Amino acid sequence: MNSHERGLPSRPSLPPLLLAALSAWIAVCLSEELCWQLYADACVAAALLMCLIALLVIGTIVIGIKHHGFAVVCIAFTSVCICGLFWWGGWAKDVEHLPTLFEQTPTLELDLTGDPAVRDYGTISTARISCNAGSISVRLIWPEGAEPLSAGHRIAVTGSISSPKLDDGGRWNHRNGFAGMLRASHVEELGYSPGLRGFVTSFRDDSFARVASIEGDAAGLLAGVLLGNRTLYAGSELEQAFQTTGLAHLMAVSGTHLAIVTMLLSALLARSSLRRKVRSAVLIIGLIIYAAITGFAPSALRAATMCSVALVLGALKTRASALSALSLCMLVFLGLSPPIAFSLGFQLSVLSVLGLIIFARLADCWLGHALPRLPPSLVSSVAATIVASSATLPMTVTQFAQLPLISPVANLLAAPLVTGMLCLGIIALVIGSVFAPLGFLLLQIAATFASCCATLVRMLADMPLACLPLSSATHAIAALFCILFIALWVFWPLPQRSVDSEGRQSPPLSRNKLLKTCSAFIVPIALVLLLGFGQSARPWQASDARMVMLDVGQGDSILIQSKAANILVDTGEQGDVLLRELAEQGVTHLDAVIISHKDADHAGALKKLAGVVVVDHVYVHADLIDQAFMEKVLESARWVTSGREGEGVRPGTTLRAGQFSLSIIAPQDGGTSENEDSLVGLLEFDADGDGNADARGLLTGDAESEALERVVSQVGDIDFLKVAHHGSKGGLTDEQLAELSPEIALISVGANNKYGHPSTETVKMLEDHGARIYRTDKQGAISVGFSDTGMHVTPER
Repeated sequence: MNSHERGLPSRPSLPPLLLAALSAWIAVCLSEELCWQLYADACVAAALLMCLIALLVIGTIVIGIKHHGFAVVCIAFTSVCICGLFWWGGWAKDVEHLPTLFEQTPTLELDLTGDPAVRDYGTISTARISCNAGSISVRLIWPEGAEPLSAGHRIAVTGSISSPKLDDGGRWNHRNGFAGMLRASHVEELGYSPGLRGFVTSFRDDSFARVASIEGDAAGLLAGVLLGNRTLYAGSELEQAFQTTGLAHLMAVSGTHLAIVTMLLSALLARSSLRRKVRSAVLIIGLIIYAAITGFAPSALRAATMCSVALVLGALKTRASALSALSLCMLVFLGLSPPIAFSLGFQLSVLSVLGLIIFARLADCWLGHALPRLPPSLVSSVAATIVASSATLPMTVTQFAQLPLISPVANLLAAPLVTGMLCLGIIALVIGSVFAPLGFLLLQIAATFASCCATLVRMLADMPLACLPLSSATHAIAALFCILFIALWVFWPLPQRSVDSEGRQSPPLSRNKLLKTCSAFIVPIALVLLLGFGQSARPWQASDARMVMLDVGQGDSILIQSKAANILVDTGEQGDVLLRELAEQGVTHLDAVIISHKDADHAGALKKLAGVVVVDHVYVHADLIDQAFMEKVLESARWVTSGREGEGVRPGTTLRAGQFSLSIIAPQDGGTSENEDSLVGLLEFDADGDGNADARGLLTGDAESEALERVVSQVGDIDFLKVAHHGSKGGLTDEQLAELSPEIALISVGANNKYGHPSTETVKMLEDHGARIYRTDKQGAISVGFSDTGMHVTPER
């Protein structure tokens, strides 16, 4: 009997424990917010902490007496809130104690808790410092030239410590529980960490060495899937392709991989004579071992715990609801480690599992009804893939500012390949530790699966409309998805009646009722698609000419548009922010991207355009193309242009976009220093095409006063100025401003940035010269429209 012939049970009820888990999540957010706001005043924080605890306890008792149905919810909220308050109170003590610890002991011993990750400011690892007061979590920046070690090693470190500041970076450290950033000047390896983590590190290191010896993309993919080690593919074109297709969860250890391991072990134990409880115990041990091989990655530990709870419930033959089991796991995780509430991986895992528990069988029924000739196993697989991908959309569209339309198809096609490489890979690593030749052979077969998967993902990522960039409408789209899911649960539409107790199937819904039911869900789906595809429709007329300073935080990105042509000068550092800003302007194609210089706040987000926005050309200073420090930028250029190399420009080069012409005027020679290498361009607007500019302005990148000295006299009077280096103190001189005399001054800067940009001196200087100042930190994206009658400025806020 097909899955769609079995009918469906009634709509699953939501247990009180699920509401308790959601209230606990809210409690963590509230406690973190309170502790952060009171971080600077410990005395006030302690007083308010005691008052809040007292109110929570009293409220729980009162509500529990009067309304027994809310007792569980109130107890969960109170308990987890108290856990959060004490947890972040301990974090504040760690922050205070850490500098003292370094003063007492210049060289500290650290246990690495995470694999290294490459960032623009260095290679980062997470670590834990053991002391008399307990253990303190920190982030470690490895010395330049040092060989980073994986999780499970113990090291001795000499360096300097910086405590979290009251800015966005400090808030991130607060939420994730890191008491400081340790910049190491010298690192000495001391062996493996004590305990189980150190015990498995030797096997994990040997396994990583064997995987890393494989050529091509297969090595990075196998290292991520089998060992949870992302170092071989982090920041690569392959990683971007997986993100574009909505398959990023397959590149690192997740619940999907634990489910595959469980199925593999279950198949091996199926024909054994072991009792059910013994088989469940063996499966749990297998999950723990796999989690250990991954270096006890948080995602692996969470998934292993959830799978273990399900196995225990199955072994005990309990009728406990799957939703209750999931809720119990959430409560345990939030109580033991409150920062997990802010982990995107945890959020996606919970949404995915929640969606599968509630909607998988409903989707199976509808898909089986629509495609009755497909095998039931295929119908169930497709339904589960669609549900798991869709359930996470409210979170992914807001986090990544993109909608991977190809995701359901990509998940369906890639899942068998990932299953093959994971099963064969685990067997290969285990056998290889005993008999190397056979293990190597099996690993090569697993690598074949990995190579096929990488090729498939690249093909899917290159398809038109594989991924859609989204703008500020992401929150509206997320809200519509939530409304759709709630409506599905409330109305619970079935294509046919359930099978009764005697196995007789009642007649299907009438045509009219089925049409009405479908119509109720077509409206929100249509709105989602309209909001998504609507990003591609330009909010401005193609005949208009404008320049938009995008709000990309502490960085630069300027969009030039005229007559359907688009040029982007710099990209900023945050890819999701850039994609959101471009979608806000209706941009899905760029004729050219100009990178002024290599700094991350100007070029860091370039690679994120791959697969989402079509880019024809990427330009850099011609003298820098052969420089080693430009390799990351040039590699990103190859990704986003589908293999075309970065192209060189120098003074005298002119790029045109409709009525605009952008002439490169400096520097004459590249490779001098980072900021002096910054390209400087003269942007001119010619409304009637007579060759005489109606408006002109200077785009300065990070070139400061010394570099600009050579071009100011050449340019003369201008109408607008992109203030150099985010308005830093050394960006301009009074004499240069007097000669340029801009009417409009544009400053691209992040709110509350740690550099103090823009400087008070620069702002006052601009005001004294009569320039109208516009800042992205206060006014958002700044749009400057051009016409034959002049310029008009439209701030976002």
